[in-house]
Amino acid sequence: MLNGPENDFKLNVDVYLESFADPFALSTSSTRHLTLKATFENRTREIIVPFTTSSSTLVSSTATDKSKDESYTFKVTLSMIITKQDIKLWWPNGYGDQNLYVIGVQYCDDMVAYKSDWVEKRIGKRYITFMNTHQI
Repeated sequence: MLNGPENDFKLNVDVYLESFADPFALSTSSTRHLTLKATFENRTREIIVPFTTSSSTLVSSTATDKSKDESYTFKVTLSMIITKQDIKLWWPNGYGDQNLYVIGVQYCDDMVAYKSDWVEKRIGKRYITFMNTHQI
């Protein structure tokens, strides 16, 4: 969902996690989660999403009864509402500032005290409209 520059918008981040064992077969009491952190105009926002069978989609698996080399890939979509006060538009070169912001994702498993490195990306928001100036 991306509306005009006067509206809030929804930031969706697709995260792909690869595991060499089925993470849900190990223990159901483990607390696994993904953290999405975004910094906009000197303000940081953070959401924490549990990593469960209902919050993730199994994308691929090489697990078979005959194979000892298992690999699982899960997809989780993290969403955050960004307010119009939090972000400035990114403009093409020569038309204005190229405002970019950092978003980061981290995976945590509290049962085994594991935290992945932060994966960070720079993003910008553009808004494009088509104006037909040719009158028929």
